[in-house]
Amino acid sequence: PRFNHPLSSTNSRSHSYSTMKKNLSLLFILVFAAALRLYQLGSIPPALNRDEAGFGYEAYSLLKTAHDQHGRFLPLSFQLFGVWEYPLQFYLKIPFIALFGLNTFSVRLSVVIVSLVTLIFTFLLTDRWFNRRLALIAMGLASLSSWHFFMSRAGYSQSFYGLMFLLVGTYYLLFGKTSPVQIFGSLILGLTSFAYPAYFFFLPAYLIILAFFYRRPGLIIAGLILISSYLVFWIPNQLRIPGGAFYAGSEADLRFRWADKPVGERLS
Repeated sequence: PRFNHPLSSTNSRSHSYSTMKKNLSLLFILVFAAALRLYQLGSIPPALNRDEAGFGYEAYSLLKTAHDQHGRFLPLSFQLFGVWEYPLQFYLKIPFIALFGLNTFSVRLSVVIVSLVTLIFTFLLTDRWFNRRLALIAMGLASLSSWHFFMSRAGYSQSFYGLMFLLVGTYYLLFGKTSPVQIFGSLILGLTSFAYPAYFFFLPAYLIILAFFYRRPGLIIAGLILISSYLVFWIPNQLRIPGGAFYAGSEADLRFRWADKPVGERLS
């Protein structure tokens, strides 16, 4: 008969207890973050702002007619209050509006869910790259970050959708156990550029860095989707001038503008 050494059993119990403790910590952070973000979501901040109302109405129009407010069928870019917007936020609001109706709570709820997903994948990626303890710290700090908390309660937080696609795509592309899962990750990662204009500048360098450290064929797919987004949004980005994120002046250089107010940064 085989007998287990008492010390081996003790170590096994200690490891199980440590794992359970860390899992409970993960669950606590997630529940606490959700409670903070869901508390009186429909009334704080008070009323919808212009962007929230526009995003919600466009998603409602897509739900009911499959057309935007201008009559275009399932568009990839949306003209909202004279500014062209990116599509992911509109389509990802549809299930919540279908479930809860067109109201303040449903418009903001999609951003809350997206923000919680970013916390989960912050934990997963940090755990892969470093360790479980540091992953819990990273997730906890992100959940308490003033930026993360404020933006997660605002239904106009377009950048959160891009962050979610970036984290989810990176995780499944790099750490997926099968080729289909890695391809799924590459598709999600590439779609990041369909969420928010800032990723036009960030994503190319990010893909190059990933390619340097990881040999994943899916990076080619992500790169092709990124290129397609440049083609899709070239005209809308030109139409955003001068009120959007890109501004080309009469000078030879490019300037970064926001709300028609140059802030001085120059892009070479």
